[in-house]
Amino acid sequence: SYGKDHPGAYTKAAAQGREGRPGIPDHRGGDKRVYRRNAAESGKNLMKVCQKAALYRTDSYRLMGLFKSLINDHKGASKWWDRSIREGETLNALPQLSRTYAEIGVRLSVNGGQLSPREADKCKTALKKAREMFTNLRLSKDLETLNLATDTTHIKPS
Repeated sequence: SYGKDHPGAYTKAAAQGREGRPGIPDHRGGDKRVYRRNAAESGKNLMKVCQKAALYRTDSYRLMGLFKSLINDHKGASKWWDRSIREGETLNALPQLSRTYAEIGVRLSVNGGQLSPREADKCKTALKKAREMFTNLRLSKDLETLNLATDTTHIKPS
């Protein structure tokens, strides 16, 4: 029995959902809807900030694509990743651009068995571009991470 100002009061109320009914708990005992809503709200705030600071715009768009991908909104993810690529090319932000290509390739390859031929081609092309850019920019940590991620999937860059 927490008081209304105690930090645990929010957790208890959030776990019950908006209508006072139990929510859908995840493996940590929280409510998935609350996490998703908080992430969406954070994304909106991120977009407000990145409109003012071009330095973070490419990464911000990539992260919004990741969020959309994780909630199974693949069309929305593709839209955000395309924005990230356009912005990265405009700003000539090569490290961020290469990370966007890596994100696209890895996220699409996770669903490797369910990809259409067009998506499989996009996945392979993105992985190839990411690998080339990481090598040219000498981003060895990013290249190692990409290699680890692609070793666990059955799609390899062409």
